[in-house]
Amino acid sequence: MIFASDCAQLPPIGGERVSLYSRRKMEDVKTYSDHCAVIGKLLWHHVTYVVILCKNMRNTGESDMDVAFHQALENMRYKACTVGENKYKDEINRLGCIRFASDTQQELTVFFSDDTISPKAEKKKDSKSKNSKTSTINTISKDLQEVLWDLPPCAHDLHAPPALSLCHGMPVTSAEPG
Repeated sequence: MIFASDCAQLPPIGGERVSLYSRRKMEDVKTYSDHCAVIGKLLWHHVTYVVILCKNMRNTGESDMDVAFHQALENMRYKACTVGENKYKDEINRLGCIRFASDTQQELTVFFSDDTISPKAEKKKDSKSKNSKTSTINTISKDLQEVLWDLPPCAHDLHAPPALSLCHGMPVTSAEPG
């Protein structure tokens, strides 16, 4: 039997409950659609060979916008989104914080990072310079700290904001960077 499908698709509507990888137990099945889902899952587990076609052949030769859209879908599918647009997201978030505080007639409280200089990684045992000295200074100057606090979150490799503006009742989401 040959199946034609987008096997690397985004999760189906309904979440994990309807996916082939659901952890639901057989006794949780109560409706006709649940029975169909279980039967489909059991049939799928009998598949022995899978050939994955990586190139999207739908709508080939379309406009530049279509090509960009297909690339965006592929990036989302494989979690390969670029972080180049994070500066725009950061600015939208900053303006959203200001707007929320204004709409709720509150002041933003800014929490600043507490930065230190991390010690160097352990040197290799076969290092040629055995008498090299390591610095015992682990604090940074006030000027450097001010520069770090002024950087946007996208300037950090882990996308961590140097200052976090919050107020009571502000909606906060935890999302993967990118």
